Amino acid sequence: MSPVLARLLNKGFVLPLFVACIGTNGSMACRRYEPMEATRLDCIFEASHLEEGGFPRPLHLLVVGQRSVAVHGRLDPEDEAWHDPDTT
Repeated sequence: MSPVLARLLNKGFVLPLFVACIGTNGSMACRRYEPMEATRLDCIFEASHLEEGGFPRPLHLLVVGQRSVAVHGRLDPEDEAWHDPDTT
């Protein structure tokens, strides 16, 4: 997740970031990332629900920044890369 967040912060997203991850089986986790000492991020779990089987891929992710800028992406089973849905 860190490379994805770093990329978004470099593109102008502003902390805090709110991230929702949803698995194909209904597992979900919502997190808030806030600034913490120098370049680290503090992750606060806001809500979660875990189905049997954990978080199977593909995972859909929604990231929303402080200024209500949002992006949707997907992590596929084959790799750890972030895929923008409009480009795949």
